[in-house]
Amino acid sequence: MSEKKVPMITADSGWKSLDEQNLSPSEFNSEKLKRTIGFIIGPLAFIILLLMPTPAGMTDPAQQVLAITAWTILWWVLEPIPIPASALIPFILIPIMGIMPAADAFAFLGHTNIFLMIG
Repeated sequence: MSEKKVPMITADSGWKSLDEQNLSPSEFNSEKLKRTIGFIIGPLAFIILLLMPTPAGMTDPAQQVLAITAWTILWWVLEPIPIPASALIPFILIPIMGIMPAADAFAFLGHTNIFLMIG
């Protein structure tokens, strides 16, 4: 009975540029279109959500966080940039927009659960 070889996960197993991937021409075009659309639609959704009237019962900072979250999620799904880089969007925009002081926003990175997940 032969053993099934499990692919090893390495540091370079994650996000790769289109040139680093072994894609067929149609896969290359599809991936390029997905990333291009994602690069545009993330910030666009952010701006649209900020310009919309604040719904009843929602505060302005909550609407701003919703817009930041939408941008981050769209970039996680469509991957125009590496996922770890798009995960920094909230930590950059929340202090810039005055939703929370930078020290409080970055404090979440030092939470014990984060270190538990990192290992």
